Amino acid sequence: MRWNNVEEQLHCFVVNRKAPEEDRRRLELDARSRAAAFMAIHAELGVAVSGHRVASSGVRAAAHLLPAADI
Repeated sequence: MRWNNVEEQLHCFVVNRKAPEEDRRRLELDARSRAAAFMAIHAELGVAVSGHRVASSGVRAAAHLLPAADI
């Protein structure tokens, strides 16, 4: 995943070129959505609050960025 300065949006690339195109697009959109949710929540709370270990875990959970076993 990387930030595209020209288009001002996140770009995500699935490196497994053997995966079907539809699956790659779905995974890329999912990754972009989760990262965008994380960034929005983090920006709303601010670094002082979201930097705390418990708050950080909550932010990742809200953005669906925790492994399934940790939820």
